[in-house]
Amino acid sequence: MLARVAAVTAAGIDLLIVLFQIALIAGAPWGQLTQGGYAEGALPVAGRAFAAVSVLVIVAFALGQLGRVGWGPLRGRRRLSTGLTWAALIYSLLGFGMNLASPSSLERAVWAPVCLILAACAAMVLAGTQRRRPNAK
Repeated sequence: MLARVAAVTAAGIDLLIVLFQIALIAGAPWGQLTQGGYAEGALPVAGRAFAAVSVLVIVAFALGQLGRVGWGPLRGRRRLSTGLTWAALIYSLLGFGMNLASPSSLERAVWAPVCLILAACAAMVLAGTQRRRPNAK
């Protein structure tokens, strides 16, 4: 039950992140909130391309975690959903560290906690969906 709540929570947060990335791609003036905060205003073309790749990665992570708990198009694809959930955990932990080190105070304040929450959700999904093995005698 907790694994499903964590997967849905992560997917909801991931949806908000995807919407944020799409806004960046479209030219929203939020460069200080992402990618080290180096861009004031809208991201340059390279930053927008990076945001587009991020959309694909984040969607894959969300689908993986939902699949791990038996929902969505990846349900029943245990190896793939497990790999994506582990990748989401590692990516979120790395993102937490990178966002803490960001020169942008806005990026640190917003994304470090988000990454930590996403890492906790991925860990709960993994822990809550482990296959139980019978005791060996």
